[in-house]
Amino acid sequence: MDIKIGADVVKDIRHMTSQPEFYEKVVKRSAETHIKSAQDMTWITRAPNGDPFPELSRGYRKEKYKIAANARPDLRFQSYAMDSMYTKEANNGKTAKVEFKRGADYMYDHQYGDRSRKLPQRKIFPEEQDMSSPHQAENIRMVTDHLTAYLNQPRIIKGG
Repeated sequence: MDIKIGADVVKDIRHMTSQPEFYEKVVKRSAETHIKSAQDMTWITRAPNGDPFPELSRGYRKEKYKIAANARPDLRFQSYAMDSMYTKEANNGKTAKVEFKRGADYMYDHQYGDRSRKLPQRKIFPEEQDMSSPHQAENIRMVTDHLTAYLNQPRIIKGG
């Protein structure tokens, strides 16, 4: 009789990640971890990798202060965009999309920069090159903890 431990473990992991609760217990919680991080980093005017946001232009700083009583480059013009983030299930529960109830275009323009409006890039979410930064290490640890806790639930792995 052949024992195929590796194949049985892979089969079990596929089974666990295809369960309906995988989205709630791992995917959604992981997305919420990144939302909280984005809100925290934006509040302290830092990009996901820890770099400071570029200063606001003089004119925009003046306009923002008039309207929001805040001239910081923190993407909180009236706070509604940063505070309206939510997760939406996608790809049959395998992924989560982070969306904004309000201000999505404004946030998109900052994530990627908008040359036509002379908006500098102020990233909200990390991209691949940001993931090795010390500021993302905590997010990676938390996502790992969500996945580890889920996969370490007591169960019997059946061969076959």
